Amino acid sequence: MITIFTLTIHRKKEVVKIKAPEGSIMLNEGHPEKDGGKEVHDVFVEPFLARSLREHQVEGVRFMYECIMGYRSFQGKGCLLADEMGLGKTLQSIALMWTLFSRGPQGAPVLKKAIIVTNSSLVNNWKNEIKKWLGNERIKPLVCQAKTGKKTPADTIKEFKTGYNKVMIISYDLCVRNADELKACRCDLLICDEGHKLKNSNIKIFQALKNVQTARRIALSGTPMQNDLGEFFSIVDFINPGLLGTDKSFKSLFTDPIDKSREPDAKAEHKRIGLARSQELNKLVSEFVLRRTSEILTKHLPPKYEMLVFCKMNPLQEQLYKYFVKSKYVYQLFANSEQKSAMGRHALSCIQNLKKLLTHPDMIYNVLVRDEEDDDEDDAEYDKRERFKETWQDSLSVFPKNYGSNTFDPTQSGKMELLDDLLRETHSKGDRIVVVSNFTSILNQIERLCGLRQYTFVRLDGSTPSDKRMQIVDEYNNGKSKDFVFLLSSRAGGAGLNLIGANRLVLFDPDWNPSNDHQAMARVWRDGQKKNVFIYRFISTGTIEEKIYQRQMVKTGLSKSVVDEKSMNKAAFSKEELRSLFGYNEDTICDTFSDEAEGADLEAIVKPVDAVLLKAMKGKKSVTFVKISKSEEEDALIAKNAIIAPDEVEAAEDSTENETSDEDTVMDVIDKEADEEEFNFDNKSDDESSEASDDEADEDEPPKKKQKIEYSSEESDD
Repeated sequence: MITIFTLTIHRKKEVVKIKAPEGSIMLNEGHPEKDGGKEVHDVFVEPFLARSLREHQVEGVRFMYECIMGYRSFQGKGCLLADEMGLGKTLQSIALMWTLFSRGPQGAPVLKKAIIVTNSSLVNNWKNEIKKWLGNERIKPLVCQAKTGKKTPADTIKEFKTGYNKVMIISYDLCVRNADELKACRCDLLICDEGHKLKNSNIKIFQALKNVQTARRIALSGTPMQNDLGEFFSIVDFINPGLLGTDKSFKSLFTDPIDKSREPDAKAEHKRIGLARSQELNKLVSEFVLRRTSEILTKHLPPKYEMLVFCKMNPLQEQLYKYFVKSKYVYQLFANSEQKSAMGRHALSCIQNLKKLLTHPDMIYNVLVRDEEDDDEDDAEYDKRERFKETWQDSLSVFPKNYGSNTFDPTQSGKMELLDDLLRETHSKGDRIVVVSNFTSILNQIERLCGLRQYTFVRLDGSTPSDKRMQIVDEYNNGKSKDFVFLLSSRAGGAGLNLIGANRLVLFDPDWNPSNDHQAMARVWRDGQKKNVFIYRFISTGTIEEKIYQRQMVKTGLSKSVVDEKSMNKAAFSKEELRSLFGYNEDTICDTFSDEAEGADLEAIVKPVDAVLLKAMKGKKSVTFVKISKSEEEDALIAKNAIIAPDEVEAAEDSTENETSDEDTVMDVIDKEADEEEFNFDNKSDDESSEASDDEADEDEPPKKKQKIEYSSEESDD
């Protein structure tokens, strides 16, 4: 018997290397990929996306790819894309996400699931952007919304976890309310839009997202550092846990010496140490932080002109201002200086009182004379209104006897009168305008002005339902829209919205947090804008608003020094100088730029730049100075800062080599209280934030119902 054996030889299947087609953009060209000896495939952005990417966006996609793949020289797979507003962070993220859903260096896709977290007002914007760039056939994102019908957000998260959807878009609010479900949801990439919301590691948002099971995290923020280095540490520790050590070691190594070196009276040794630490910090974070400024857009967009407009108060406002800063209410602020938390809350309350006065005296008078009870007013609101009335009660004697008619009079306010004139000239030219405030109560006053002059307007604030916000924006941007003014709350819609339907923007009142103002000012100078853009920042001369702006300059200087790698000789304002927060300089024409303002010819300054503002100012003495803001001049206020070598981080845990003081200044305490107020706002649910006002405890008068007023056939001259 003969047995026949058959030998079967299995040849290894030849792997065909994926090559990038013509018109695509390579992400791993020339990479020393960690391929373990395997064939490296081309990783590329496909032509249909590549053709829309600008040079800086290509750089951004490559940078994020290298970071989340672990190919850069730091321990981690996270990054912070810190481009200023308008540079296309959303498009860059979508391009990266789709590329890694399609392929990787080993051929197989890198991503299977991705979660995008953003503000509730921007959820639909992300959905629309994904559809715009990828169409319906490539990715259909699952949008997690507040309960609709029988489907809850928890149901949506479970569907994403077990279903075929590759992308889920969810708001920060719903992440907090569904933290347990989210914790059990694994993903390959977590993208946090408006990543500065993660600046506090103690808030619910941070903790909820920290527990998401993912190896790769991307934070997107045009304002990554809003107040201090501690906030920046929190964001970095979220995307790359442990990379900068502990918060204690980071404070000892970087925060304390850098802050001390920036004081105008800093010793030479402190400056030397601070500069060395800041340079090291910048060197380290540059591996996973990419920051480009809006100067890049100058090649693609029409010119932009930013103007700081300093306005005198009306005589009545000035009398009331002097009354308040000399009142018992302000005196108590300093009497309670040992109780710093109470002092901070008290100071913020004083600031809000003065902001109302600087908007219009009606905001004081109407509360004092309104005695009727509000059925919807709770005990806390009642107590707050009563405290307000007690504070201002004696000021009634300052008001003229005939004050308080039903007719709104913009001439009773320096800033409101200027806004009235600016709106008139803008309307006459055929432009449209966005007016931004940090408080809905202030928007109410501006709405009264629009009604008086019969301007059509739309409004977006905290009471606007989240699912209606993008619809309002899209309709305003539509070329057929007849709405002239867009009234915008900076807290409800100051971030991420594109308002190119207007080419002029007024920031009516400065915010304690400079990033809120910068976000709001970026709404009109974005892709799609066809006209020259004019940004006006109104500041009441010699008042609390100048002090707030000066404080902004200090904070912005610190941010740029670490993230942007700019340089300067010293900080512009010391903390001691900012202690005079509630003083009033009635003789100045501009405290902030006093040397430049002295003897300045306002017409010569404004005429080459903006004929509309020039006409609005004509014959008026309320404008004391106009500063044409240039980025290079702001950079001159900034110190070059950076990091320390990684091997020093652990050793610094118990370091005491730096002389530091645990004593907070007045301004530090107010910073913390302002952050706490913003923390409370950030931790509202979607339901709460759609019903509550943006400015929380500042609502002494309820928001008015929205109305649309048709244009008058004749424009008023008064």
